[in-house]
Amino acid sequence: MNGDFPKPDLFEKRGSFEADFEMIQSSEEEEIISSHDSGMEMEAIERSLPRSPLNLLRNAEIKARRKSRTKLFEEEICENATVADSESSPPQSPKRVPKRLSLFDSPHTPRSLVRRLSVGKENSRMRRNMRSPVPEAITNPFTPTNRNFRPALSHSARQIRQSRADIQSRYKSDFLEVAKIGTGDFGEVFKVQNRLDGCFYAIKKTKNPIIGSRTESKAIREVCAHAVLDKHDNVVRYYSAWSEGDRMFIQSEFCNGGSLGDEITKRRLSSHVVTFDEQAVFNLLRDTASGLAYIHKQKLAHMDIKPANILRALSGKSYAHFNFENNQRTSPHSTEDAISYKIGDLGHVTPFDETRYEEGDCRYAAKEVIQSNSCIDLRMGDIFSLGLSAFEVSTMKVLPKNGSEWHHIRSAAFPQHFRMSNWTHQLGERLAEVISRMLSDDPVQRPSAEQLFVELEMKEVEMLRRQVLIEKNTSKLLTR
Repeated sequence: MNGDFPKPDLFEKRGSFEADFEMIQSSEEEEIISSHDSGMEMEAIERSLPRSPLNLLRNAEIKARRKSRTKLFEEEICENATVADSESSPPQSPKRVPKRLSLFDSPHTPRSLVRRLSVGKENSRMRRNMRSPVPEAITNPFTPTNRNFRPALSHSARQIRQSRADIQSRYKSDFLEVAKIGTGDFGEVFKVQNRLDGCFYAIKKTKNPIIGSRTESKAIREVCAHAVLDKHDNVVRYYSAWSEGDRMFIQSEFCNGGSLGDEITKRRLSSHVVTFDEQAVFNLLRDTASGLAYIHKQKLAHMDIKPANILRALSGKSYAHFNFENNQRTSPHSTEDAISYKIGDLGHVTPFDETRYEEGDCRYAAKEVIQSNSCIDLRMGDIFSLGLSAFEVSTMKVLPKNGSEWHHIRSAAFPQHFRMSNWTHQLGERLAEVISRMLSDDPVQRPSAEQLFVELEMKEVEMLRRQVLIEKNTSKLLTR
């Protein structure tokens, strides 16, 4: 009877696995067929038995058993016929899909299949172990430094997170600490790399636990100020903040040029002190005045403007130098990085008409901010601090914290003394005049941040127009 039921050729190549599987399948078919023959013999015996109640019950059991075996036999034939038709005819949508063989779903799983699957699992495990290790952070292909060679995103965010799943700290799990870039009484600032986007950020974290301390209100004040003042190019951008281990973490923009205070210290420690030229001081005043004008428009005062809180972002572009005395634009002797200045450290930000406040660094604070108890416009104190910062970078003079010299710098005679000194030789008379007005002892006589920015912009526009006219005249002379 085996010849009446063709066996489908389920595999193109016949190996040890196929041979074992076919042998088990043929043995199952023979068992079903033999049971079908024995069922016919039992039917003949059944007719010869007397029709007693016990025999009737036994006959019912025999019929039920024979019916279940016949059903299994017919299902097996249908499965074989369906597979054979699918191989000999073009692909069609079959009415009955053969049941796939699953591991350990029946007691007839071939041992060779179990052996092959076990070997496959070992090979896949070895291939996984041979893969490259998951990096500490993703290399972002869209940053300017990586744009040339375009690294592949070989590891997913899920892999990065799974590799750090055992770390409970958000700071350690989400960021790779690169270096410490600043420290102070309030906290420390670190350059970090985000593990998921590959970009660099600055994270400021408090040194000591702040919960329930006086520092807590200052930290929350700084976070709130960052959240409001993060929409200007000359204010350090804010990203997020969180509390962890009773410490505050503030994630902000990373400025690759460091702070202006770091640059001053580096120049002072060099073999020969190099002061900032006219163009550098002009850029400092213009960018910082633009950021202050934005802050002051929100009716807030920074209260701690100083070189250490003015950050530098290097764009990698070269710029031309401007001579404000002769209204000429000259090419630089060497290619320098174009620098934009950004205001950072908003821990002292307060409403401009606040009567109870905490002043910043006394070396740069205006006299009325420290001594006055009456209601004053604190925004004018920011202008004095910016003017004193410009004075420092143009003279490289170390500012005092107290004493007679501290009072002399804040006297009515100092602005005139500054304009007449040799300190202004490299700055030029126009820029020195602007700084002297910012250092006036009378807050009313100082220009506002918006007025200062507009004045500096107008001077630059006027100079650019003059330079365009000069270049036009030069081209006309050359074409004659």
